[in-house]
Amino acid sequence: MKRKYVDVAMDRISELKSEIDLYIDRLGAEKMTEILMERFALSDNQASSFLDLIDNMIPDVSYEAIPEDWFFDVRVHRVGDTYSVSQKDGSKRGGPIRCKSLKKFAKDIREERDIIRDTIQLTWKLSDEKRHSVIEKWQDEYHDHLNKIPVTLPGDELKVLSATEIANRVVAKRYSSKESSIETYAKLGST
Repeated sequence: MKRKYVDVAMDRISELKSEIDLYIDRLGAEKMTEILMERFALSDNQASSFLDLIDNMIPDVSYEAIPEDWFFDVRVHRVGDTYSVSQKDGSKRGGPIRCKSLKKFAKDIREERDIIRDTIQLTWKLSDEKRHSVIEKWQDEYHDHLNKIPVTLPGDELKVLSATEIANRVVAKRYSSKESSIETYAKLGST
């Protein structure tokens, strides 16, 4: 019996979202913000946040299928992280953290890559309409990949990337690294 109420609630919320979207289209966001402020005791920020929340809702799509903001943040390493490289003459050269010293982050890299890969796979399981809405939440540079459009790789090879290959690209950008390095570190992180 409870499942029936959950389904009814989900259907009703979807209907309300559609109705509010219609009013926003007809009246405009400014007028809707005014209405929310005057009739529902919301501040300007609260009314704007409410409209943003409604806009971001995609009925029948799990949150796990939506990319998170951290997917696209460049990873900033703590001050003091350094690496040391042995020179041919036996001396050591050190400096700020660079790609070669990412090994210590291998476990994090694997976890992040796997979360991104799983998100992509969930996106691909959605219906065409819902998938399109979710892909719009990704950065533009990933739209072709997520739409399974062949992309040109080094050597002029055209290829449709797998979820893991796309995730490697996202993480490589996060760590200012190469996709092949991310793949290597992800393998190291599984041991």
